[in-house]
Amino acid sequence: MYIVIVGGGKIGENLAKKLSQEKHDVVVIEKDRARADKLAEELNAKVIWGNGQERKILQEAEIKKADVLLAVTGKEETNLMICLAAKEIKPTLRMIVRSGSKEFYKIFYRVGIREVISPETLTADQVTAIITQPDILDLVIFHQEVDLIEFKLKKKNPFIKKSVNFVQKMTPKESMLIAIRRKEKFTIPQPNFKLAEGDALIFISRKKNFKKLKKMFG
Repeated sequence: MYIVIVGGGKIGENLAKKLSQEKHDVVVIEKDRARADKLAEELNAKVIWGNGQERKILQEAEIKKADVLLAVTGKEETNLMICLAAKEIKPTLRMIVRSGSKEFYKIFYRVGIREVISPETLTADQVTAIITQPDILDLVIFHQEVDLIEFKLKKKNPFIKKSVNFVQKMTPKESMLIAIRRKEKFTIPQPNFKLAEGDALIFISRKKNFKKLKKMFG
């Protein structure tokens, strides 16, 4: 199998070692330069220094030919964005995401990520078994406090022609713009991307913020 691991921390390192030992082709993406250099010296795997949320980095990792993507950074938000970026390039890609928070399980499920692992409670051998035997995993748990919500920008909305960076600054705490759909094309929000009338904005947010978000974007 061709496996791309995003996140070169201890968990990513251990998985890369185990999977390489089992003769899989492994690529590790790590955004910290010193850590990436260290991994390149120690692993029998290709190591790429860069941000796994960026299309060019995923393309350098040859994500189109990957069988599996493992998003195992320490932040659920980052893992979610990595998976969404990869999904744009290869919609059929199998993705396994790290999460220690039940609050995010429903979010991953809603965007089509069915395989959620907690490496803190699983050994490298168990995670490897999940990768090679996909039928054994079903860890999605629904949570009531966090969800996705979508708004379509109507004519005269004050956020039309504003940048994603501006929108993020104005968005309530514990809410985040994670995707934009324009004319049925799904886009990962980039800071300088300008919003237009008819854009569908997809937020991940605590439900307590829904009314405020609706007032701003609905």
